[in-house]
Amino acid sequence: MRNNNVMCALGACVFVIAGQAIAGPVITAVSGEATNGSTIQISGSKFGSTGNELPLKFDDFESGTVGANLNTGGWSTDSSSQNPDPQFSKEYAYSGSQSGYADIREKGDSGAFIRGLNSETAYVSLMFRYVIDSGDPATTKGVRLHADDGPNVYSSYPGMFVQDFYSRHRISIKPTDDGGDSFSTYQSVLSQNKWMRKEYYFKISTPAGSSNGQILSWVDGALKDEWEGVNRLSGVSDIYQLVMMPFYIGNGGGGRFWYDDVYISKSRARVEVCKNASWSACNTRSIQVPMSWNGTSITAKLNLAGLDGLGDLYLYVIDGDGVVSASFLLGSAPIGVESVLPLAPQDFTVKIL
Repeated sequence: MRNNNVMCALGACVFVIAGQAIAGPVITAVSGEATNGSTIQISGSKFGSTGNELPLKFDDFESGTVGANLNTGGWSTDSSSQNPDPQFSKEYAYSGSQSGYADIREKGDSGAFIRGLNSETAYVSLMFRYVIDSGDPATTKGVRLHADDGPNVYSSYPGMFVQDFYSRHRISIKPTDDGGDSFSTYQSVLSQNKWMRKEYYFKISTPAGSSNGQILSWVDGALKDEWEGVNRLSGVSDIYQLVMMPFYIGNGGGGRFWYDDVYISKSRARVEVCKNASWSACNTRSIQVPMSWNGTSITAKLNLAGLDGLGDLYLYVIDGDGVVSASFLLGSAPIGVESVLPLAPQDFTVKIL
C-alpha cells in the first residue's frame, strides 16, 4: 500500500520500507525556526559520515570591510600588477549587502583562492555576476583547481579551469606535471549583469593514468558538462591543493566580476532548499551552511537567499555520491510547531508512530 497523504505531528515521522530499500538520504524530521539565519536540526538516515561533508569554506562576504582586500577575510589573493586584488564590495550582493569583487578592466587576473584542499575531489558552488566593459576578450577563465608546487599558483600542475561565460565554453585540463593541455569545448554564452548560480564537481584520475577522471558543471541547476577521461597521467602523484575563484581576462577586453555565497568542499554532500517539490524542477536553489554532520543528523544555518517568502520551501539532503533525498516540505510556519509534510518516495509505506 502506498500512502502519499501524510501529516506529521511535531515533525516526528517514521518511514517503513515496503519491499524496497532506500538508496539515498532520507529526511524524517526537521526542527527549528524556518527563518533566514536560524539554526535547524535535520534528522534521518544515510546522510554520509566520511568526515568530508562539512565545507572547507562558505563565504557570503558580510564580515569584511567594503573596499578591503579579501585576504582580510581568510582568502589568499593574487593579481596582475595592473589590477587590484579582489575586494569586498557593496555594489551588488546576492545575499546580505556585500559580495566579493574582482576588477579586471585592465585585463589579466585578479584571483582569490584557498590552499589545503588536499583532495582527489572537489565541489564548488557560487553565485556569479559579470560585466564586460570593453573589447571582445577571447579568454575568460573561471573556477580553477591546481596542485601547489611552485610560486606561480596559476601554473601548478596537474590543474584545470572552466571558461564558460563570455564568448564560449571550454574546459582546459593540464594532466601532467609540465602542463600539457587537453580541451572540451561547446558554445555557451551566459547573460551579463545578472546573478546566476555556477556549480562544479571535479574528480582527478585515481589511480593516475586511469580514465575515471570527472568534471561536472551546472548553471542555474541545469547540467552543462559531463566529462569523463584522464586528468592526471601515469606517474603524476600530485592531487588538487588550490581552489581558485575567478577571474582572468586575456587576449582583448576587460571587465568586472562579483561572487557571493561561495561554497567549497571536498564532497558533493550538502543541504539545499528550493521552492519546488521536484529536484529536477529546482532551478533556483539555495545552498545551506552545515555546522555539524553525521549519518543520521545535520545541524545547519538556514540560508534563504534568492527564495521569496517562507511558504512552500522544500529541503533536500544530497550525499557524497550526488544522490538526492526526497523533498521535505518546511512550510511557512516554524518547523516542528505546525504541520510539515515529507513527500514519501514512491512505493514506500509511511506509518506515523
